[in-house]
Amino acid sequence: MLVTFDDMIRSYYNEVDLSMGHITTKNRNGELVEFPLISLSVAGFDLARETHGNYFAIIDNCTLLKARAKKIPGSVYLIE
Repeated sequence: MLVTFDDMIRSYYNEVDLSMGHITTKNRNGELVEFPLISLSVAGFDLARETHGNYFAIIDNCTLLKARAKKIPGSVYLIE
């Protein structure tokens, strides 16, 4: 899934942006900023393998795992 996403998303960028690994554009305040190329981060827990407690604990654990995934450059898939 991630390989397909990464391959397909490249068609939306020009060669300069692809070679730099980011785009440069204006943000909401009109300032020029660099944004990384779009990537996909997927995170989740196998609830059958481990007891995670109640609904709120599961959400907290997913939030922390998603934050870890977002720190890894490019597309990533993390399951615990």
